[in-house]
Amino acid sequence: MVDEPSRDEIRTVITGLIEGRRSREEVASWAERTMLELEDSRISDMVVWESLQTLSGADLKDSPTTYLHNEDDLHSWLSELA
Repeated sequence: MVDEPSRDEIRTVITGLIEGRRSREEVASWAERTMLELEDSRISDMVVWESLQTLSGADLKDSPTTYLHNEDDLHSWLSELA
């Protein structure tokens, strides 16, 4: 079982995505794995849980070459952690 990530950890993941240090696929996979491992435990911070749900869709595409969520969306996700 994995520990619930903090808001700071989520911020670091989103910042890495924005800055190109992490791929959308990597972030989505991490969020999905983390949610699965946390499913049986109590979530103390619903903002973290909602962020994980959002990040699990970071790799969704609306066409074969473009992602559904643009950079403005990524910055919005970051601001929701305040």
